[in-house]
Amino acid sequence: MSLLIDGETDPGVIRGVNLEDDFGFSWGINPRESRWIGAPYHKWGGPLDQDGVVYRFFGPDPIAFRSSISFGSGSRDDDIETVAYYYKLPETEAASMLTPERWLVTGLYPGADDWEKFNSPEDAEEIPIGKWENHFADQAHFIRDIPVNHGWLDFRFSGIDPSLGWGHFVDNAMYAGSSYSCKDDTEATLRLYFDDWLILWVNGEKIDALRHSGFETARIPVKLKKGRNEFLIKTNNLEHCFNPWVTNFVIEES
Repeated sequence: MSLLIDGETDPGVIRGVNLEDDFGFSWGINPRESRWIGAPYHKWGGPLDQDGVVYRFFGPDPIAFRSSISFGSGSRDDDIETVAYYYKLPETEAASMLTPERWLVTGLYPGADDWEKFNSPEDAEEIPIGKWENHFADQAHFIRDIPVNHGWLDFRFSGIDPSLGWGHFVDNAMYAGSSYSCKDDTEATLRLYFDDWLILWVNGEKIDALRHSGFETARIPVKLKKGRNEFLIKTNNLEHCFNPWVTNFVIEES
């Protein structure tokens, strides 16, 4: 399954693994119903002979879009019929999305499964972002310039060394740095959606260290200055090599 938002051609984090995973199951579908996900009907006739009805509503975790959303779902060469609904509150418009368009990413930094180690400073913190490229010039694939889709940074697809296997994504950390220019001094809120841990710096000042397993959303009030503001985040991936490793970074003006 994949969702393409507002004309995207490459999905962000909303990219499924198997059809049953997308609908809240694993290794098959079991008849059960709940408020947001379920399967009211499933017939098992063997691995190549199954029928079923499954549903999922994104109530607790809505998917926002401005102009278009394209939903694709498939499983081998099976016959699939899909019905999709979307909801718009009357007389409302989506808030503008302010976010840096490109980030520099460094890593991998090993041993990031320990909280004290994760909080230990690495060279990427001590060197200005503008000098990263020179500092890491002799380390192939260690620094990458990546675009951002609607605020999403996907660290799995950040141009890391293609010879590394999936296991290298577990218990390691990466840094991402970027900048954003403001017309005036501004009180804003940074909306961060992240998996797993995250440390945030704004204009060289450490603002917060967030420890959470799995996806979490944090809103952090910050004061941005007139002109260029620099952001630095450190994030890691825990537990399993197939887990998403993403951060969504959006500036909400007060």
